[in-house]
Formats: sequence, C-alpha cells, structure tokens
Amino acid sequence: MMRIADLEFKVASCHLEAYCHDDKMQWDIQIECYSHVNGAFDGHEPTLSLSLFETPNQAFSHWSDLAPRDARWAEKNDTDVTPSGMLYIFEHTPIFKCIAKLIKERGIMRIIVDGRCDVHYGEQYDSDLDLRLDSTLGFRGVWFGRRPESDCRTAISAFLDPNDFDYSLTEHGVSILTPKQAA
Repeated sequence: MMRIADLEFKVASCHLEAYCHDDKMQWDIQIECYSHVNGAFDGHEPTLSLSLFETPNQAFSHWSDLAPRDARWAEKNDTDVTPSGMLYIFEHTPIFKCIAKLIKERGIMRIIVDGRCDVHYGEQYDSDLDLRLDSTLGFRGVWFGRRPESDCRTAISAFLDPNDFDYSLTEHGVSILTPKQAA
C-alpha cells in the first residue's frame, strides 16, 4: 500500500534492482501503483523510484543480506544522489524528509518509506504532503547494459557470488543477472 495524504493506492509491483560500479554496488527500488479506486489524480498511476543504498566490495555474501538497512535524507535530492527518491504522477517530483527501511521478516523483504512529497494537484494535494509506502518486494536482478555474460559475472564477483545468478537478456538486448530460484 502507498498513501499520499489521505489517498491510498494499491501497489502493482515493487522491485529491488542493482548496478555494479568499480568500487560500489548501487541498490534501487522501483514501485508502480494502480490508479486510485475512486479515480483520484484523474486516474493516473503513481510510481516511485528510490535510489537508497550503496555497498562496498564484499559487504555481504548474499544479496538478501542487504536487509536490514535504512536510509534517510531531508533535501529534495536529484536521483543522481544516494539516498534519494522521486514520485511520478503528473511530473517527477522529489521525495524529501524521508526515512526508508528495508527489513526482512520470515525470509520476505519489505520496504517501508515515510516521507514528504509534492503532487501539485489542486489546493488539497499541492505540496508538502505525507507519503507512506509499506510493501513486500522482490529482487529483479543486477543490470549491466549490453555486455557479454563473462563481463557481467566478472563485475559482480567483486560484490556477490556470481553462481547465485542466472544470466539473461531482455527483449532489448540488455544484460541482467537474476537471482537463481531456490531448488
């Protein structure tokens, strides 16, 4: 569930994704919501993009060990700053005065976000609105652009065990390592 001011939106999808850099791994969360049941915001479907964590080489042995972890920020940061977040309804607007917590309960990862946002929709839903997200999330995988499998496995080996992942290409030819399913 995501709530903006007094409006609740059902979460359609919530995914953790990662990117390997030379000296750190970037962890982001992408959230898509259904439109409001009563058509609030002209039926638009809110989305959130959160850039929450950076971890150094060999910070943990398995991706699920990322939790528990939290991130806090006060300013209206751009998405090239970690941590930060953006809400999209009619336009991209920064999330601010935020606390984001990644937790694991009985083996299931959850994200809880409490912050403020701007929507710019009439007087009631203009600016400095409460924002709350509470959702389970899955790990989509680690993105690499258009790179061969051997390059992807070499890059991730500085952070995680490459044997925990399967290699695939998206329909657009983008390389991704996705977590292997437990047998």
